[in-house]
Amino acid sequence: MKVHISGFGPFGKEKTNPTARLIEDLDSYRIDGASLQLHLLPVTVQGIYDYATLLSGESLDEEILVIAFGLAGGRKGMTIERVAINCFDFSIPDNDGQNLIDTPIVPGGPDAYFSGLPIKRIQACWQRSGIPGSVSNTAGTYLCNGLFYLLRHYTRTSGARGGFIHVPYTGDIITDASEPTMSYADVLSAAKIAIEVAIQHPDDEVLPGGAIC
Repeated sequence: MKVHISGFGPFGKEKTNPTARLIEDLDSYRIDGASLQLHLLPVTVQGIYDYATLLSGESLDEEILVIAFGLAGGRKGMTIERVAINCFDFSIPDNDGQNLIDTPIVPGGPDAYFSGLPIKRIQACWQRSGIPGSVSNTAGTYLCNGLFYLLRHYTRTSGARGGFIHVPYTGDIITDASEPTMSYADVLSAAKIAIEVAIQHPDDEVLPGGAIC
């Protein structure tokens, strides 16, 4: 199995991005039967389209898993995204200065795609390991949602499975005590758990994890 893992560089007011550090630290990570392909993406519209195009060229003869990570400052723990919507609506420009408002990611494409990851299994494994984590029903409307949508759209004919996971601030990159944070060690452990569960379990379980609002 080929496993594509991606993270993003810094953007907006952020000087660092813990998902970039994940890509560095997963370089020495080994899983039997899996070949990890690591990608550090620029925080640009062009960058995510280029990456999605690369994924679309993968061979249909090999099982493919795609897991993308991104930063969601202000969240209290790891959040695995359930759905991506076909909409760019930026609150800040990307790192190329593009500022897209109410713009389809794929004109004429489906309104939304659901995750191809076993989101409830991953959430349950995080909780059993003492790592704060939940299912999220909005990936936002910036490049994280855009990448999530594109990776599902561009790989739909290959049978590749994939989805998106948001990472909170880590204590080593933020000084504002009012912001929720996780330790980077927990973020790295959570990422490894998610990768291993997704490899081992193509299908999800029916488990609690919804939200009232």
